[in-house]
Amino acid sequence: MPAYGSVIDDVSSSDAGGPNEGAADAAGSKNFLERNYTTLVALLGCVALLGLNVQPRSPDVDLSGREPSSALAAEPSFPSRAPPSTAGAPSTENPDPMGDDGNVVPTTVVDGIEYEHMPISLLDNDVLAKYAKTQLAANLPIYLPDSVDIFWNKNLTQGDIGETASEGYVALSIAHGDFALGTIDAAFTLIVTLDGDIVEASVAPTFTADELNGQTYFKRFEGLKMKDSETLMLAGNADLDGGGFYEWKFSEDGSEVTPSPFLQNVSASSHDIQYFQDEDMYLVIGENLDRVLAFNGNGTKLWEHICDSTRPSIHFNHAQLVRDDNGELAVYISVRDFNSVQKVNFTNGEVIWELGGKDGLFNITDIDGTQYAPFQGHSPWNHQHNAEYVGGGRIAMFDNGYNGSMVRHSRMLLLDVNEEDKSAEVVWEWSTGVHSLIFGDCDILPSENIVGTFWPSTVHTKSVDIRSSYEAVAVEVTRNGSMAWMMGVRGTNVIGETEYTRYSGEAPIGWAMYSVERVYSDMIVNNVAVNTGTGEVSFDVFNTYRQGFDLASVVTVTCDSVVVAFDITVLPHWQKTTVFQTDTTLIGIPSTECIVEVVSDKGDSVSHTTPVISSISSATSADDNDRGGPGPRSQAPSILH
Repeated sequence: MPAYGSVIDDVSSSDAGGPNEGAADAAGSKNFLERNYTTLVALLGCVALLGLNVQPRSPDVDLSGREPSSALAAEPSFPSRAPPSTAGAPSTENPDPMGDDGNVVPTTVVDGIEYEHMPISLLDNDVLAKYAKTQLAANLPIYLPDSVDIFWNKNLTQGDIGETASEGYVALSIAHGDFALGTIDAAFTLIVTLDGDIVEASVAPTFTADELNGQTYFKRFEGLKMKDSETLMLAGNADLDGGGFYEWKFSEDGSEVTPSPFLQNVSASSHDIQYFQDEDMYLVIGENLDRVLAFNGNGTKLWEHICDSTRPSIHFNHAQLVRDDNGELAVYISVRDFNSVQKVNFTNGEVIWELGGKDGLFNITDIDGTQYAPFQGHSPWNHQHNAEYVGGGRIAMFDNGYNGSMVRHSRMLLLDVNEEDKSAEVVWEWSTGVHSLIFGDCDILPSENIVGTFWPSTVHTKSVDIRSSYEAVAVEVTRNGSMAWMMGVRGTNVIGETEYTRYSGEAPIGWAMYSVERVYSDMIVNNVAVNTGTGEVSFDVFNTYRQGFDLASVVTVTCDSVVVAFDITVLPHWQKTTVFQTDTTLIGIPSTECIVEVVSDKGDSVSHTTPVISSISSATSADDNDRGGPGPRSQAPSILH
């Protein structure tokens, strides 16, 4: 079994005790050097720069207390089940990695696709190096993964968007310890590029709890949500309870910025935090996981919905405030222990409908055709996490596939919901090939790829399926089921292990992450066209982050001295906003290229230069009518989605 102890303790000869303890330390140090050479060299190099003298010692604590389970020993294939092709997904995928910087990058082939393989050196980051120095100076153990690795096929992350889709950042929070006990030894929140450059890092605050023998541990963050394009909201967990909420206005220049606490008079769960700008309101889940509450920025409670079920366990783990097409506000709630999703009327607090579980109103069809009738107590998913409305009648969720026992491999899935006839269908799935008993995420990107997180309950360090060889995994997947990008976090001190089981009850031991977010520096536009024969401007646009509200924006088209401007609304949930606008001012101008700029009322923007088209044929065609196109042109822009 691997030991889930420290990577390095600061031990001087005066601390060694008797001769037997010294001999044990020497043997432990030799074992540590053999199994953790790469990590140790990096750490000692950092420590040398910091002017510290460190004696390495092998950890002597095994928090798991169990042998590897044979029940989950079989290595899953990759992918364990190929999802069906989805409309709009790319029909072909180029497996060639992008090495356009001219450097030779090591590659790894998985399931016939080649990926750039790029390790992340955590201690190259100043903040994490400072963490190491602080721990060592206090004679406290340092917890770091044996490795953090990126696997990336840049072509697959581009989708229909192009190279812009491979830009931007990934936000995630990793933590190490025994999650069932709440004894977290280390927790880091990272903002990284897809090639593994750490743009910003933060070490979680600590807490001391009497019920944990007065020991000091780190808070960890579960709920992560973008408040705007440069502010990440964090929902903390301390001692298996709410650990407070933080805002992290990260910078892109690498300068250290510490998350700031907010909503300090609000006591709530760490499962979620959402800011709804339309109403200037924060949505959180109560500490008992049986209610959803809304607060203003001063912490004044504005709204509350309490589950009135008499069932012994409820467990809200995600809540999302949206504005329906009819303009009314509704809250989608993931009810883990009901295996259901509820939609609640925000005005009166009444449950509009429940999807799945014993009180579910819907006929549900799983991707394999299995039917689940209403009121039967069964669902295609079990103990789901981060079930979220993504627009167009679609819900994304992480299906843990666990209901007190392991039902199926955990999977990310998309579900189309018809509220009128009370039917729903799983239209896409991607099996992780492992069992993640709790936690997990599933979100749609502008490229239509899916991003999520999971953790294997049994780790196969030598498996050909790289998903099961790490303790914590963030992944991006194409609609055709190919992995486009993956970040894997190795265990601490597990080099040399072949297989080990690492959970207590249903919670992980070792490294894990709850959720993941993506954000871009600029808004995204593609398919940009300016036709000086018809005066038509057309393009697709996405916001910098996955906002939950309609986003008012202004478009300016500049063709030499000719400038036209018009207003648009960018759709929420990273739905594609397709814009068509005709302005006769553009007809017949001699320009060879034009600049199309979009600026949101939140200050985010994008500028794109495009060659002009001088055809008298409209850029919109029968294909637009097939998608419900705008028909005759008008001066007001037409928005398709």
